[in-house]
Amino acid sequence: MILGAGRRIWPTDPLEESYPLIRRSCFCTISRTRKPGSSKTRQRRSDMPDSYISFYLKANRVHVFIDVLRGLGNPSRICFMIEGNGRTLLIAPYEKRDFKSHAVPSVAYKGAGGLEVSSMRLCQIIAQLHHWNANRSYRVPGTVFIEKEVAIFRLTEAEIIDRPELERLVY
Repeated sequence: MILGAGRRIWPTDPLEESYPLIRRSCFCTISRTRKPGSSKTRQRRSDMPDSYISFYLKANRVHVFIDVLRGLGNPSRICFMIEGNGRTLLIAPYEKRDFKSHAVPSVAYKGAGGLEVSSMRLCQIIAQLHHWNANRSYRVPGTVFIEKEVAIFRLTEAEIIDRPELERLVY
């Protein structure tokens, strides 16, 4: 499913080959609002290769772990974007309040939990693209590129995180 017009991310970036298109037009706004030379960007140099998000398909929820949010620069809003072929999911800070963005409450940064996003449509799209079981939960690995304030998750490497033997138990 196509979610808006495709846009180029970073014209001279090494990530361009592996992530050439984004299917949400909101990334143009994101890249314009970011300040590449800000001191916040200069302070953080390394990338975080072992970051995760979880999809709880039965509840139609996406759990974004706190290390991902902190790697994005503690944004007040985020935006999910799916690559054109559906292999990767990108999360980036988003300034405007509209139907494309999800608010990150300040309480999320006080603990170690993270952010729970309820999105039936996002869960349905990803489950259909990857033929995931709608009654299961999946953990997806990814990398947070701290200097670019963007996180990219490889949907093709998702792991099932719930155990099927627990589904048979009735309490």
